[in-house]
Amino acid sequence: MTKIFKLHKDQAAHVMPMIGERLVQHGDITTDQLHIALYEQQTHGGLLGRTLAKLGFISEERLAAILAEMIGAERLDLGRIVLDAGLCALLPPDFSAQHRLLPIAMRGSVLSVAIADPYNVLAIDALRRCYPDVVDIHLFIATESQLDALLHDLLVPKGQLQTLVAALGDNKPVGHQNISVSDHPVVRFVDGLIHDAAGRNASDIHLEPAENGVQVRYRCDGELLNVLQIHKSHWQAVLHRLKIMAGMDIADTRNIKDGRFHIHYCGVRLDCRVAMMPTMHGENVVIRVLDPRRLSMGFAELGFTDEAQHAMQSLMAKKSGIVLVVGPTGSGKTTTMYAMLRQLREHNLNIMTLEEPVEYDEAGLRQTSIDEEKGFGFAEGVRGLLRQDPDVIMIGEIRDADTAQMAMRAAMTGHKVISALHCRDALAALSRLRDLGVANSVMAEQITGIVAQRLVRKLCPQCEDAGTNCHTCEGTGLHGRMVIAEVVSIDDGLAQMIASGERRAALEAHCSSIGQKFMTDDAQYKIQSGRIAENALHGLLREGA
Repeated sequence: MTKIFKLHKDQAAHVMPMIGERLVQHGDITTDQLHIALYEQQTHGGLLGRTLAKLGFISEERLAAILAEMIGAERLDLGRIVLDAGLCALLPPDFSAQHRLLPIAMRGSVLSVAIADPYNVLAIDALRRCYPDVVDIHLFIATESQLDALLHDLLVPKGQLQTLVAALGDNKPVGHQNISVSDHPVVRFVDGLIHDAAGRNASDIHLEPAENGVQVRYRCDGELLNVLQIHKSHWQAVLHRLKIMAGMDIADTRNIKDGRFHIHYCGVRLDCRVAMMPTMHGENVVIRVLDPRRLSMGFAELGFTDEAQHAMQSLMAKKSGIVLVVGPTGSGKTTTMYAMLRQLREHNLNIMTLEEPVEYDEAGLRQTSIDEEKGFGFAEGVRGLLRQDPDVIMIGEIRDADTAQMAMRAAMTGHKVISALHCRDALAALSRLRDLGVANSVMAEQITGIVAQRLVRKLCPQCEDAGTNCHTCEGTGLHGRMVIAEVVSIDDGLAQMIASGERRAALEAHCSSIGQKFMTDDAQYKIQSGRIAENALHGLLREGA
């Protein structure tokens, strides 16, 4: 029988200060980290647990586990939860988003609720008033990120975007005496569009003017999806709003422009990078939606098998040398590198990064954006970092001979280097570095491992095949993406072969002889285990990957 949890205001007041102490006792945080978080909390407000997570001192998952332990409640994975629209409809607008809770089931007079902060007794009391027939409330502890993902369906229900488009017909200017800026149809449409895209895990929003209208598309799981069309008469107003948000000159329509802005969605700050390009029918716009939750996944969440994770753990344990993460654009290389850095961050190391640009602010790392136009490239950045006493250096990409040479030099001087390289698979990285002027002997000595990967779409966990009316995948049978990978550790035998310039066929034969799994093997395993579709092997065959 599941425990019914009840919390009174006096209990909450007594237990709340103990969270930090409990985390220190468990060894999750240090006393110094607790003091820093308390100072941040006093300065900026908010909950202590949320502050600790924001600072990167503890993961959301661990925080949820500690909260559940302290109050005797259960942890709940919301990955398979489908919202009960009727149950949620009884709540006031924005109630769930404000309090980070969701009713998930009603059994007789017992209401089951997923909540991030079980000590929010005011919210729980307010919840009781929304459900007068409820006798007991059964609390499940969930992470804020998972709650936010489900809250999207409350904030932007299906059909609301079309309603916002229809409202664009009101041509009153922003600031009109009878309408506030936040309530203006254009402002509401742009905000609603970004919220909708974020809720559908879109990485990009495309607004494409044509002769008869403007097509809106999202890139979701690597695929471009048609979302809606807006009349061309509304395009100038929408375009001006985006330019103002991104800090652009609204009068400039002939030049390529870049800008950025941020917007809050379900309590998460989304950074949006805007790129505009003049075309025949007007300025084309692409908005990159940078959601920090995407970059916070670990190896298992990304889809690496237990065997691959073990190999990567071994690579991370080595104190020097280069680990390369390779694949085409959009294959998740940066996310994998950040998963490596988060693991290394736990070992009290000085970790520094060079990126173009820094897209996510990650606690515990010293991050630097390069600027090629001002003569500050990756090679120059590495030279500067070597004078900062780093233990670990992450180079966003090796794409020229100078950067390749500096990366090797950093490894030679005892640093651990993690970097990305554009090539088709792990062994192709050797040929690419050779083209950049790196000697075989240097590669053999300094490269400790190579991770090659692709992203493929996952089978929807809520339905067995495509064509259903599934709420999660909208009838496609596919939802989300996972990594298909190969992790090649450079052992003594392979290092000797690399140093002597052996051909690729010989290197492959050696890898196979020691049980190395390639990307096609990984894909086949995940097909057989029912995680990805059978056509996921398309394009992964080694001859053309």
